[in-house]
Amino acid sequence: MKKRLSVLLSIVICLGLVAGCGTASSSSAAPAQASGASEVAESAPAAFTPGKTVEVIVPNSAGGGTDIFARKVIEIINQYDMVPGTTFEVINKGGASGTIGGAYVLSQKGNDDILIFCSTAFWTTPISGTATYSYTEFTPLVEMSTDVLVLAVGKNSGYSTIEEFIEAAKSGEGAVSIAGSSVTSEGGLLNVAFQDEIGCITKWVPYESGGDAVTAVMGGHVDATWTNYGEIQQQIETGDLVILAAATPERLEGLPDVPTMQELGYNVEIEQHRHIAGAPEMSEEAIAFYDDLFQRVYDTPEFTEYIENNMLTPGFVPHAQWAQEYLEVGEYYQGLFDKAQELGLL
Repeated sequence: MKKRLSVLLSIVICLGLVAGCGTASSSSAAPAQASGASEVAESAPAAFTPGKTVEVIVPNSAGGGTDIFARKVIEIINQYDMVPGTTFEVINKGGASGTIGGAYVLSQKGNDDILIFCSTAFWTTPISGTATYSYTEFTPLVEMSTDVLVLAVGKNSGYSTIEEFIEAAKSGEGAVSIAGSSVTSEGGLLNVAFQDEIGCITKWVPYESGGDAVTAVMGGHVDATWTNYGEIQQQIETGDLVILAAATPERLEGLPDVPTMQELGYNVEIEQHRHIAGAPEMSEEAIAFYDDLFQRVYDTPEFTEYIENNMLTPGFVPHAQWAQEYLEVGEYYQGLFDKAQELGLL
């Protein structure tokens, strides 16, 4: 598996696990076909053809990073008419740390017309015991990119630099509040590392989804949130949110003025996997079809633009490789969970 978590390893044994987030159910409409579609849409393996509708499950609420990822992929499929005669319907099945959506897909055993778009929580929620199923029950398909997290505050928070925020955090227990979907979400995981490195205790304020956490920060109800840049890009552009720091080893190309936790001397770093899975016992023909389909989506200029605009790390991992890496990622998080239990941290 790709190893961009190396700096976090010395800390993360002291951390909890990532869990999903979200609420509500909704579906998306297909955009119109673009000109020049025939060039990109040229054929996938003919051994399998999906039915009239493919359910695209997002196990958290609309507006989050996974939802944005899913809707962009489906938008491109529709834009280039890559699968004529088939509607890809995005359905948000959030709640219970993402397990409602996961359990639904597992109930569709052998169904080749259902997909689930995933994040790191796909592994850590079952590993933590929050889910009644194992991540090994799904059919891993491909990984299409990885994401990073940033620390964002509201425009009227009173904090203009990460140094000011750290100073406030160290002034007393609960002196600063940080919002997220759960203490075991990506943001929660990162926040524990932040506390461990800074030597402080923040007030964690859980919300149903990352989007709700962002709204709370914008409203001044909470000081900050660890979130994916893509989830707050619009709010950054309007000035409603300010990024204080990035949890990356190097400064992001699109945010050259934003310092990293690393350069400040704090080992606080993590990545978010953007990947896709299917129901148990998906046919080999369907796996080959989707493998080819998502490769073609990845190769479009629109997906490249999505990666650049959201400051994701590019990298398509096909099924043949991802099936093994998917298990390795799960084993990695299982090891962290076991170690944290040994240390009495969970």
